[in-house]
Amino acid sequence: MKPFGLYLLICILFLVDFSDTIAQVPVRAEDHFWRKRAVRRIDLNEKINRPLVNHESQYYIDDKYTEQNGIVAALINGLKRREYIAFHPDDWDKTLDYGLLVERMIEFDQALTGIQEEMDYDAEGAEMDNLYEEFDLEEPKGTDGWGSFEYEGVSVKKEADGMQTTPFRAEVADYQIDYAYYEESLHIVEDWIFNRARSSMQQNIDYFEVIWTDPSGMLAEKILARFKWEDVKEILARTQWKNRFNDSEVRSIKEVCELRIFHGYLINYGGVDIRTLGEAQKRELEMIEFEHHLWSH
Repeated sequence: MKPFGLYLLICILFLVDFSDTIAQVPVRAEDHFWRKRAVRRIDLNEKINRPLVNHESQYYIDDKYTEQNGIVAALINGLKRREYIAFHPDDWDKTLDYGLLVERMIEFDQALTGIQEEMDYDAEGAEMDNLYEEFDLEEPKGTDGWGSFEYEGVSVKKEADGMQTTPFRAEVADYQIDYAYYEESLHIVEDWIFNRARSSMQQNIDYFEVIWTDPSGMLAEKILARFKWEDVKEILARTQWKNRFNDSEVRSIKEVCELRIFHGYLINYGGVDIRTLGEAQKRELEMIEFEHHLWSH
């Protein structure tokens, strides 16, 4: 019995040591019996996903984790420290360092400021039009009643010393990132691979897409940048994930990604966009059934 017990103990230790990394085992191209590219959208406001962007309190500082403000902050901080580079969402040949990333953030801020100014102007202009109509007044010539004019497609107002231009373009070093714009959703692009060598299905993450969201809902969301898994997995291993209902349940976000402790729904499968949640669920079931049929025949 002793040799059997020792053998069993060795097997258990082997599984404990390596079970956490099974999800991201690299697969040789010749072992790809079947493969599909899938894009999964993570709603970061969903209950199970909130720990991914949790900003830890200073009362819970853990020296084991150097990043304690969630996955988005960790990805950007690593780029700031030049640990890796990011990629432009429209072109993989176009890389982004921290400076270029902040320039994109400033462009998003300017677009948001421009639309807000236009909305404010439209509301004030409508109110003045009502006043002219109510009191039967004649609108001043050459203006719209408020001394405003169009400049590069955005309504702005005249001031005593000239015109109000676009917001000041802050220096990269002084730019304060408002993470609220980037912590609404996240895209995970992964490959579903049936590994011939292991005779099992794997979900290997290829890269993340950080998304900018307009809180007013007026502007379409934009992809800020792409971060490859192989580049960022080390910093994600130093990024804290904690169950907000249990302080003893603390892991790294790398481990959470490998163990699939998050929820997302498909928005693209095999290069085809998915429009509804019903269709996304149907595609998920098809992949599960496909693996089942491989084993049953």
